[in-house]
Amino acid sequence: MKKNKDRQNQLLPPESVFIVDPDRDFLKSTEKFLTSRGYTVLTAWNGTQALKKISATASPLLALVSLRLHDVSGEVLIKRLHEHSPDLAIILTDIGEEPSANYMQFGVIDFLPKPIDQEVLISAVRNIPTILNPLVEDEGKEGTGLLAQFFPFLVHELRNPLQAIGGALTIIEKRTDLQDQPLAQSINIIKDEVQHLTGFVQKCLDFVRPVNKDFTLETDLNELIRLCLKMVTYMMPGTAERVEIAAELDPQLPKVYVNYEEIKHVLLNCLKNSMEAMQKRPAPKLQLLTTSKVLNQSGWVEIHIRDSGEGIKKENLKLIGTPFFTTKIRGTGLGLAVCNRIIADRHKGKVLIESEEGKGTEITIKLPLTLKGEGPDQGAED
Repeated sequence: MKKNKDRQNQLLPPESVFIVDPDRDFLKSTEKFLTSRGYTVLTAWNGTQALKKISATASPLLALVSLRLHDVSGEVLIKRLHEHSPDLAIILTDIGEEPSANYMQFGVIDFLPKPIDQEVLISAVRNIPTILNPLVEDEGKEGTGLLAQFFPFLVHELRNPLQAIGGALTIIEKRTDLQDQPLAQSINIIKDEVQHLTGFVQKCLDFVRPVNKDFTLETDLNELIRLCLKMVTYMMPGTAERVEIAAELDPQLPKVYVNYEEIKHVLLNCLKNSMEAMQKRPAPKLQLLTTSKVLNQSGWVEIHIRDSGEGIKKENLKLIGTPFFTTKIRGTGLGLAVCNRIIADRHKGKVLIESEEGKGTEITIKLPLTLKGEGPDQGAED
């Protein structure tokens, strides 16, 4: 039996995708598409089969998982997959009937609702190595100097111990009487701190990651905004259900060539910040607006995100977006810094912030309308 398992481990290459979905047609069509693009595909149509197959193979690169299963609950499946393969990246294709805000801690990095556009899917799959190792740099591309040289050591020195701590804690938790409240509380504190530190390392890596134009796609920003709104409601269900959301998305908005995953990262970060700013506010409101300015085959697309949150103090407004500056108790000060680098450095756009304490904040994201792989000669108009 051990020889068979070892043989399977050796046969599964790192460029492999595991699909778990009860929809046989989706399984078949997605397997055919990814195989045609050079990926090895492993499939399972229920949770029991998925757990059996993952335990008998080496960890794949990515798992596409539907949580609408009949034999295993979605949360149990995600937890078990994560326990077996802590580095496995998971993209959900269906969240089932009971969305959970905790899926992100089990390796879930994205949500692509069906039907999934093939180009969006292949872009997400191709981006996985960059997400898992953001400092992979192509020849001829500039890094970020001393920071880019330093952070690989940070990754090595922090990620490995954090994974070891997380793995050891899982064993301790399984063999512990969790009825002992002080002990259970201590375990939860360790889990929270490991998760916080892991997130901090990832944000540091996102900040120094070199520019890469290889993953640009012609993108419908209106569609991406709708997806991000849906995602943030799953991530922050308690807050989102209180917020009145109004979206005025220009139906004639031109498509833009952008790095899909990076712009999604920016939108999610901005939406989460807005939601958090309104957690204690009465009658919270979130407004989204898209507009465009086109002149002679060029111009700008604008995304406006307005919230009725607590606003930003005048003395802090000029520091927002500065690396490591934060007013949050558990903040890293890198969220908006990463967003600004993605928009300004990688897409030649702008992030503008207007805010008044006690009244709310408006974030404006300006992206250039350009040919694929090219950037504008000049910045956006103020």
